[in-house]
This record gives sequence, C-alpha cells and structure tokens, in this order.
Amino acid sequence: WILLMMTMFELIVGIGVMAGIIPGILAIVTIIVSLVIFWWNWWIHRAYHQSTHWLNSYEWFRIEKDRHYVHHHNPRKNYGIASHFTDKFMNTWIDTQSPIESDQQVIDIH
Repeated sequence: WILLMMTMFELIVGIGVMAGIIPGILAIVTIIVSLVIFWWNWWIHRAYHQSTHWLNSYEWFRIEKDRHYVHHHNPRKNYGIASHFTDKFMNTWIDTQSPIESDQQVIDIH
C-alpha cells in the first residue's frame, strides 16, 4: 500500500506541474526526496528482520529493532521505521526503553 501511496503522490505532483501550480524543479526535488525516504525505510525495515544483518552489532540498531517489533505485536503503535517523529506527534509511540503501562504490554517475538 505504501508503493500505491507513493505512486499517487507522484501523480498528484505531476498534475500540479502540468497545471502550473508546482514549479518543475520543486516537483523533481520532491519526488527524489520521497523516493530516497521510501528506499531508506524499506532498507531499514528489511534489516530489522534479518538476524545476521551487519547492523545487529550496534546497540542503537537493536534498540530500534525492539521498538519496531512493538508494531508487529500492536499494529496501532510505532508506525515509524527510521524515525519516530510522527509516532510521537500522533501519540502512537511506545518507548521500549521505559516502563510500559499495563495496557500496552509488549511480547518479545525475536
């Protein structure tokens, strides 16, 4: 569904350029940045699910991986993969490094 959303976004930007609402260079930069962000999130998500990935040797990565697995247990929490800004903003964030409230229990599924 994310790929569908990216395609729809690019179509909307393209229509904006053809209608003269969005300058061409802004559209190109916007699409490039969106694709880079999509690729980065896809790459990190894939790395979270590989037990032999080289990033597993870093503690920060293992912490982020634990935070990601919260989403697999509770799909309404921790949507962010490479960043948690929107989770914190939309109140969908559970920090695995702090005590978890009883209604937000997390099961370790590694």
